[in-house]
Amino acid sequence: MNDCDNFPSLTIKKIEWNDGTDMCFNSDDIIVLVGANNVGKSRALKNIRDDLLNNSRNKIVINHIEYQNENFDKESMLYYFKKNFTKNYQNDYVVPVYLNHEQFYSLNEFENISNQENRFYPVLFSFLSTESRLNMTSPISYSNIKDKFNFNIMNKLGFDKNTIIKLNEILLSCFDRAIDVAEVEFQNSVSKLYKFGTKEEIDETINSDTRSAREKLKKLENLNEQGDGIRSAVAILASLIANDHSLYLIDEPETFLHPPQARLLGNNIVELSKNKQCFISTHNIDLIRGLLEKRSSRVKIIKIDRENNSNHF
Repeated sequence: MNDCDNFPSLTIKKIEWNDGTDMCFNSDDIIVLVGANNVGKSRALKNIRDDLLNNSRNKIVINHIEYQNENFDKESMLYYFKKNFTKNYQNDYVVPVYLNHEQFYSLNEFENISNQENRFYPVLFSFLSTESRLNMTSPISYSNIKDKFNFNIMNKLGFDKNTIIKLNEILLSCFDRAIDVAEVEFQNSVSKLYKFGTKEEIDETINSDTRSAREKLKKLENLNEQGDGIRSAVAILASLIANDHSLYLIDEPETFLHPPQARLLGNNIVELSKNKQCFISTHNIDLIRGLLEKRSSRVKIIKIDRENNSNHF
């Protein structure tokens, strides 16, 4: 049995939009929000994010969200936390939930999960905005690890060879380039960061643990100095591959990409999100084609219109 079979999961069962329309969803749906600019596509994702973070004051596009969870018991939740998060000196779990936002979970809280389920919602989803995706490919200094969310992803890619190989197979098909994780001197401190190179260069560093290979890796270009397209794509793909989240909110994943790359990204979002639920905002037909041609039965497309300050879904 796969570890993930025992993990707690959280997905959205039903949304009541602000025009009173109710829509129901399956736990492995890919829900695509489309429409003209400024109709509320990105705002809908932010409304979901805020609701998951128990901050519902600014909901504009959504009236109510009904969630579905599984394995919300002490044993499963502790197993998930032990595998994914670290403890601080007070023996509390420190969980990066969004950019520089962290939540702390004491061991006592696991005794009473059924009475505070929404307290655990933030640890089970990813919100991938354009800004957060670019931040995810920046170097992280060991002397001041502010972004533990992305540090965790880097660690998994750096230590799990199969994971980085899987990611690079996709990057090579989209960009003809690959990445690896390195530890280098960067801005006067030791940092963990992504390096960028050809298939041959990266294969050598991944398949060898020699000092020579590590030195060659350090000399490769930094991913954070490359184009926004590949940086954004790496963040999306790495999150889907390396995270154990069950719910993903992805805002305009095609940003900065050429049409063939957007289509391939759509293909791979479908492949990598099996048994997960994705909400995606987009107005890019190539990304939508990529989603549909892989597994159209999972895809639900919601068109949002706006007229006289009123939304229609």
